[in-house]
Amino acid sequence: MKKLILFFVLTLICLNVVTAQKRQIETAKKPVVNSEPEIKKYVMVFLNSNENGNVSEEQRLEIEKLHKEFLTRMNEDGFILMQGNINDEGTVKEVLLVKTMEVEEAKARFDEDPAVKMGMYKIEFHQYLTKNNTITLD
Repeated sequence: MKKLILFFVLTLICLNVVTAQKRQIETAKKPVVNSEPEIKKYVMVFLNSNENGNVSEEQRLEIEKLHKEFLTRMNEDGFILMQGNINDEGTVKEVLLVKTMEVEEAKARFDEDPAVKMGMYKIEFHQYLTKNNTITLD
């Protein structure tokens, strides 16, 4: 009787091992599909002060107000992923990370900024590459 029970238990174990091996083989045959590219592309935007943009203090304040409204709309649209001011004596005044892979698209959007149109800022665009999951943006 003990031999029969032992035989039965060993048979079950062997069946489980064979079944598990079959599953592994079937899984190995399926191609692994990576739905996201390994590298994410964004555009980094630098707003630089423009010494040639001569405007009065009153004009500057009005343009700055329109500029902030413009950025608020782009932020609400989900186009701006990150935005920050630079608080030092350099020419770069704001840095933004935008949700596009194409510099041309970012340029077209920022050409509509009132501060850019009025010559208060010069803009630089740089493609920004990062590995997947290295930036977490809400």
